[in-house]
Amino acid sequence: MANFTKAPPERFDSWIFTSEDEYRDLNGMPNLTSLQRALDLMKELGIVPAVPDIRSYADLRLVEEAAARLK
Repeated sequence: MANFTKAPPERFDSWIFTSEDEYRDLNGMPNLTSLQRALDLMKELGIVPAVPDIRSYADLRLVEEAAARLK
């Protein structure tokens, strides 16, 4: 991260890639509920005219299969 951002490593040592970092699913599963909320808010604010139901378009079988292989 330090090389990428060109910042000193000490800036990241205490939190990056630890339990203090932003949460990310260890199996790579997207947070569909959060994504749907963000899209709904964009519609509410008039940024987009319509929003699909994300769950009806999300096919997570590949992610689930990959996660099962890692266990």
